[in-house]
Amino acid sequence: MRYDHYSQFASTTPKLGVKWTPVKTFALRGTYSEGFRAPALLELTCAGPAAICPGLQAGAAPDPPLNPVRVRNFEIGVRSRPVAGTSAQLSVYRTEVFDDIFSVSPSGTTGIFFQNTGRTRRQGLETM
Repeated sequence: MRYDHYSQFASTTPKLGVKWTPVKTFALRGTYSEGFRAPALLELTCAGPAAICPGLQAGAAPDPPLNPVRVRNFEIGVRSRPVAGTSAQLSVYRTEVFDDIFSVSPSGTTGIFFQNTGRTRRQGLETM
């Protein structure tokens, strides 16, 4: 969340996890976490169609209209150690990203600028 006109950003990013191990060789776990990323210097410098960057900028522009990227993540997983020295893990996750920052290249130019997008989602399955 943006706090003032000096582009200072702050956030609390909680994380909560639970793990249940009914037997020594098997565990279930779940986590909820939130993340936060303030816009990078280049993103702030090139933050709109009126501030297109042809290349790496040396200075910073005045306060642009970019919000920080916020993330909300849910994950559940299982881990098994069926035989000594072996293990297997399976996790399913879903991440909701709010105000992600993407680069945009206006047609007819070679420059770029950055803008917040609405809401995006990343989800998947991980195995080990």
